[in-house]
Amino acid sequence: MSREAKQLLIVGAGPSGLAAAAAARRRGWQPLIVDREGVAGGMWQRVPAELRCLSPRGRDVLPDGGTPAGTAVCATAAEVASAWSAFAQRASLRIEKATVTALQPGPGGFEVATSAGSIQAARVLVATGEYGCPTVPELPGAFGGPSSHSARFDPTLIAEGETVVVVGAGNSASYVVGRLIDRGARVVVAAREA
Repeated sequence: MSREAKQLLIVGAGPSGLAAAAAARRRGWQPLIVDREGVAGGMWQRVPAELRCLSPRGRDVLPDGGTPAGTAVCATAAEVASAWSAFAQRASLRIEKATVTALQPGPGGFEVATSAGSIQAARVLVATGEYGCPTVPELPGAFGGPSSHSARFDPTLIAEGETVVVVGAGNSASYVVGRLIDRGARVVVAAREA
């Protein structure tokens, strides 16, 4: 089935894709968003619901000025996901569930092959983010034990008293350290700077 998104096709319904769609609307365009999950919020729908943002709630402002509901200083991932879903509804953004399989020049712009059929668009914006494609750096030396990227971290696999090394000290590492401590693990953090 071939469809036309005359002005703009956005691939990805995360914060970047939704903000771009809102900007396109202000320009008078009617963007079509395709997303493999078919829901607004992107990675906020996939991270643990209790994960807390590092920024204070008042700085988590959506394109229409809305903010995540709640009373704590920092919003949870569930509150942020809910806020993006509500924003997409308020803005009447069109999101279709589909996986993009190919992109090539076509009549009037681009021909985009998706799992739901072909789409023709004058412009295509790919806003898929990096959360779904974690990067695992090459580290010197050898390690024979189990390892996992934070995007695939499962705290239920950690036993009480187990020693775990967390590489990095950013948002994801902070979340992982908290879950490990909750499980009773001994945690060592390895970071470039203290």
